[in-house]
Amino acid sequence: MKPIVVVHERGRLWIERVRGRLKDVPVRVIHSTCRADCLQALRGRRESVVLFDLGWNWQRGLELLGTVLCMDPDAALIALAGQNSAGALEAPLRQLGVTAFFSAPWPLARVLDVVERAARARLPDNLTVVSSTRLARPAQATPPFAPRK
Repeated sequence: MKPIVVVHERGRLWIERVRGRLKDVPVRVIHSTCRADCLQALRGRRESVVLFDLGWNWQRGLELLGTVLCMDPDAALIALAGQNSAGALEAPLRQLGVTAFFSAPWPLARVLDVVERAARARLPDNLTVVSSTRLARPAQATPPFAPRK
């Protein structure tokens, strides 16, 4: 079964960027716009990657992230938040154990680098991927959080 990358967002800002970046990586990219879509995509999966735009109602977003981690404790969660909510979110996101957290304005290349590295880390060890995609040099950003224990 292919690893999956779920892009959870209300609009379409990230889905095409993620698909473009991962076109040479043998993963399945799924677009999720609501709680039910997100949970359905992750049902029965392990070691997924979830790019999660917390949006304006970040309290509900945190609740959904907690549910995602109950379903897949090994998921790599990459959270995105607006500038105004970044301060309130840092502690709860660290407690949940997200892989990385970015606040607006998002460093697009850096976010995509983190998503790609997480996706490639979930490929079977015996699979070699040859790609013409060149990784951009990471921009200065808040470093990813420490891995969950």
